[in-house]
Amino acid sequence: MFRDLRDWAVYTNVFLAVGAAFMAYATCVFLDVEPYPAILAILFLGTFAIYTTNRFTDLDEDRLSHPARYSFVMRHKHALLTLAGSSYAAALAVALTGGSQTVWVVMLPAVLALLYNVKWMPALPVSRLKEITGVKNVTVALAWAIGTVFVPVFYVSRSPGFPAWVVFGYTFVMCFINTVLFDIRDVRGDARYGIGTIPVTLGVSRTKRLLLLLNGLLAMWLGGVVMAGAISTFGLVMLATALYLTVVTWATTLRNVRFACEILADAFPIVYGVLALAYVVMA
Repeated sequence: MFRDLRDWAVYTNVFLAVGAAFMAYATCVFLDVEPYPAILAILFLGTFAIYTTNRFTDLDEDRLSHPARYSFVMRHKHALLTLAGSSYAAALAVALTGGSQTVWVVMLPAVLALLYNVKWMPALPVSRLKEITGVKNVTVALAWAIGTVFVPVFYVSRSPGFPAWVVFGYTFVMCFINTVLFDIRDVRGDARYGIGTIPVTLGVSRTKRLLLLLNGLLAMWLGGVVMAGAISTFGLVMLATALYLTVVTWATTLRNVRFACEILADAFPIVYGVLALAYVVMA
């Protein structure tokens, strides 16, 4: 019984879905938007549905890189697909309460996932967009940034101003870094399958330097806009979360990569949300 519960907690996408809801909450705090339960539910349900569906597009890679997860997905494929479909339908139904713009925002990440997962070009050496170096990372980061920023904005019928674009850029870069860290975890399996991820193409050491550079540039940019008074002091929460992911990136090695990714990196949206909550309490 305990093992079954553990497997469902580890191999489904509940943790990621909770993280998406936490990131949406942090966006609400930054933009001074009421964090309605509907907003958080949309991000939880939509993220769970998309990531659960993606489990079935990565079966060949998971057979080598994640055999336990592959076995779990195959054992529970009907239940997982049913949960994914019902969760996405529920996300769209809740999004309807926020108007048509919210619905379109909920649909866009699913469209992006479809575009980069499906084999549109089976006759070519690269049959899916996700097999082009960096495209997966950009697509995933874009989907997270769109969902966690624009669902709160459009749900309250607000036009995205400068602060919304600041948090959009921040979320995009942070999620890009996070996805590349997971590519470091999978570098051996990806290399064996000929999947040209950034770590496979550049090597692990150069990839880590690239991620640290991106995080450093992000921190300088955030510090500049906070000091210029262009955004609120919540920018300091964003800086703290960026520092957290910088430490995780710096400390990641091939020996500890599973712990670094599956515990520390996966937790960054929750760290962000918890710091946002602390900011509200102390304000």
